[in-house]
Amino acid sequence: MQPPNPWQSYPFPPEQSAPQWQQRIVQIEQQLGQLSTQLKGMQDQLNELKNKPPLHVEYHFDQLKVNRLEGTLNVGISPQGMPSIDSLETPNTNQMQDVAELDNDTEQPLRIVQQEMSTYMQSQAPNILIDLEQQYQITLDRDERTRVINDVNKQLEGRVRYYATMSTYPSQGTNEERQQWSRSIKEKTIRDVHGAFSTYLSKQQQATKGDVTAHGSAPHSERN
Repeated sequence: MQPPNPWQSYPFPPEQSAPQWQQRIVQIEQQLGQLSTQLKGMQDQLNELKNKPPLHVEYHFDQLKVNRLEGTLNVGISPQGMPSIDSLETPNTNQMQDVAELDNDTEQPLRIVQQEMSTYMQSQAPNILIDLEQQYQITLDRDERTRVINDVNKQLEGRVRYYATMSTYPSQGTNEERQQWSRSIKEKTIRDVHGAFSTYLSKQQQATKGDVTAHGSAPHSERN
C-alpha cells in the first residue's frame, strides 16, 4: 500500500484567498526591507561614533597685560564650566582656537548676535565697568579703562561662537524659540563680560591693598 502524501493533509488556504496572501507577503517583504535599511543605518552611525575621536574643544583667550610696579595683571573671560583666567596660559601665534564648525542655518543668526554684543560693548560696557570700579573702590584712568574694554571686546566673537556650539539653533522652530536662542547666548556672554571686569578689578584691589600694607609696615628698632 502506498503511504499517504503528507502534502495532501497540509491546510492550504482556499484558492480564492491566494491574491490576499501574495499581497500580504509583499507587505511583509517591504517591512523587512525597511527594517533592514534602518538597522544598517543605525549600525553605520554606531561604527562612526566608535571610530570618531572624542570632541575636545580648547580655548586660549588673549589676555591684556598691564605693567605695574606690583606685577602683571591679566584681563580675560572664561565660559561657563571652564577654568578661570588664572589657569589659562597666554597663547602664542601657534596656539589658535579650535572652534567647532556651525551649519549654514546657524552662521547668520550667530553673526547677528556677535554684532549685537559688539554694540553692547560700545554703549554699555564703559558704564558697567565704572559701576564696578565704585563697588571695588578702584578708579581706572581713561586709557586703562579703554584697554580693559578693548581686550574683552576682542574676545567676544569667539565667546559667542562657543556658546552657539553648545546649543543647537532652532532653524525649524518658532520665532520665539529662535529669539530665546539668541537671548540665551547674549545673557551668558554678558555674564562673562561682567565676570572679566570683576576679576580684573579684584586683582587691582588686592594689589592696592598689598602696596598699602607694604608701605605701612616699618621695621621695629631694637631697644637697648
